[in-house]
Amino acid sequence: MRQLMKLLAVPVLLFSTCAIAADSSYVQRIETSRQAQETSLKSDHGILSFVGAYRLEEGETEVGSGVAEGIQLPAGAAPALVGKFIVSNNRVTFAASGVDVVTLSGNPVSTVELAAPNKLSVGRLELIYYPSDKEKIVFVSDPQSPNRAKFGGLDWFPINSEWKIEGRFVANPKSKKIEYENALGGTNHADSPGYVVFTRNGHEYRLEVESGAHGLTALFSDETSGKSTYGGGRSLDIERGKGDAVTLDFNQAVNKPCAVNPYTACSLSPLQNRLALQVIAGEKTPKINITRVATAPKRIR
Repeated sequence: MRQLMKLLAVPVLLFSTCAIAADSSYVQRIETSRQAQETSLKSDHGILSFVGAYRLEEGETEVGSGVAEGIQLPAGAAPALVGKFIVSNNRVTFAASGVDVVTLSGNPVSTVELAAPNKLSVGRLELIYYPSDKEKIVFVSDPQSPNRAKFGGLDWFPINSEWKIEGRFVANPKSKKIEYENALGGTNHADSPGYVVFTRNGHEYRLEVESGAHGLTALFSDETSGKSTYGGGRSLDIERGKGDAVTLDFNQAVNKPCAVNPYTACSLSPLQNRLALQVIAGEKTPKINITRVATAPKRIR
């Protein structure tokens, strides 16, 4: 009998060891992702370094530290006049004011047409041209941004595998758009292929989703929002499985860029995605205080 018990103990021990290893790997993967996120934010031209956002209108927009109107750069960081953006017939061109003032990918720029996200360098600054379907935006990035200097780091709930929940995807019978408030007081829109449902503590919850790079994405808020987590809600990538199966791992819920920078127009959680549930998993409110623009929704301040 003693020998039989020894034989039975071997597979139990092996199973237990494998489970511990799997848990360890899971935790390590999430911790690595969290560290990479913070490293990216704190980089020279990460989101924390953005000091301005400007919409380009039809015609010419001057850029420099001395321009009265247009894109005003930090004093002492750039010439009084760096150049100008020219918008004509939906095409955007940048013309530099002189030789070796502006570079693109390390090469001096005289005149260049911009057709995709581009980064123009001016001394320590970057002018990041970011076009979308509706707007043409130029972000100004400065490594000496006050936001970057006062950033105290990201904060997270402890990793808890109980917040990795299996759910179900339900496709919309016809095309539908989600309307979002954004952090600057405007609105954003996104196509929605459907919604996901999941169960927590015996209650069923529902989140409308949009298509993401790795499956589905939901912007949600919950009963921790504006308290221990960011008031504008958090973003969650949702993994697709076989058929209509999905996995919602709330340990990987993260803030949008507007949680750490007032110049980004990221979407906020829509009304239908505000859960009557405390999601004590994922990212908390970051360790930084930022000043919002006057038109920002009150709930994110």
